[in-house]
Amino acid sequence: KVVDFKYEWVGNFSNGTAPVSILRKWGFVNEQGHEVTEIKYDKVQPFIDGNALVKLGDQWFSINEATGEETPAEAHSNGNDTTEPTEMAKEDNTAHDEHH
Repeated sequence: KVVDFKYEWVGNFSNGTAPVSILRKWGFVNEQGHEVTEIKYDKVQPFIDGNALVKLGDQWFSINEATGEETPAEAHSNGNDTTEPTEMAKEDNTAHDEHH
């Protein structure tokens, strides 16, 4: 099924979900086109094993796909005066933000 056209940007599906963007805010839809998270995050990472890293304001969270529960992600300084979760420190261009 094709995802509805209400989104400004739709990423590739990975583990059954895809990142979507509306008005520079991000969230996820499943393969049926249903939103599995609110579309409110500033940055998102793909779901892996049922959890995704999401950024809301200056805080990173791990969000559970099944429950929608947000828990603060363990963070560290990456040397650029910004703080990102440990999992985000790798140079992998999978993070989506408002610049895409």
